[in-house]
Amino acid sequence: MSLIQQAKENLGNSLIRLGGSLKQNSKSLLDPEKDASAVELFQRGASKMSSTTMGGMSNMTNSTTSSSSTASSTGASCKTSMYWNWYTIDACFISKHWHIRSKSMFVGSIFGIIFMMMALELIRRLHREFDRWCIRHSRDQLNSSCPHSPESSFVASSPSGFSWFTRVCLHFIRSCFYIVQFIVTYIAMLLAMYYNGYVILFLFCGTFLGYFLFAADTVSTKYPVSRSQINKVVHVADEKDLGLKTDSHPSDA
Repeated sequence: MSLIQQAKENLGNSLIRLGGSLKQNSKSLLDPEKDASAVELFQRGASKMSSTTMGGMSNMTNSTTSSSSTASSTGASCKTSMYWNWYTIDACFISKHWHIRSKSMFVGSIFGIIFMMMALELIRRLHREFDRWCIRHSRDQLNSSCPHSPESSFVASSPSGFSWFTRVCLHFIRSCFYIVQFIVTYIAMLLAMYYNGYVILFLFCGTFLGYFLFAADTVSTKYPVSRSQINKVVHVADEKDLGLKTDSHPSDA
């Protein structure tokens, strides 16, 4: 019986110690000071989260305001179309910086297009005049070195008329004329691809005016052809035509 009583006492003591430890733990959990510190930490975290959220919202508001102010300052967006159109205001060409914002700006762009096409014909005229100068200069040099030599073209007389370095320099100048013509022609093609009726119309007008002013040299009236020369050319042409007919239809004899 003593062993049983000792076991009971040990069990009771262990239960008493367990209850004491549970009581201490419960007091620590219900300590008001710790509760106050926990509440304070929670409030601080909540305030930081709210400040961060408000900062993000303010940044979003600022960005939205700045974008709206930018949109209001730049005006409406560009109007482009792959179909025939007659846009004037808010039309854009080639770049976003070429944005038509007023009628005066559109009129200035139209005049610029006309002058660009006239300049293209002027550059072509200068190119032709430079080629003629090269031919004349080469012929003069060839005649001065060989007075009894027959007249020859620029290509045939270049080996003896110009030095190698001079020919390279002259051809470089001719290439500059050519690339300028190519660039202007390419810009005109890009402008026409916007299918704007005004732009296409004045591209044609500028080309017509430029050709009318600068392309008269393609028909030479300096040395007119006499009537006898014309009759001779016609007579020779008739004889050639008759000979071709005779060869194509031989007689039975």
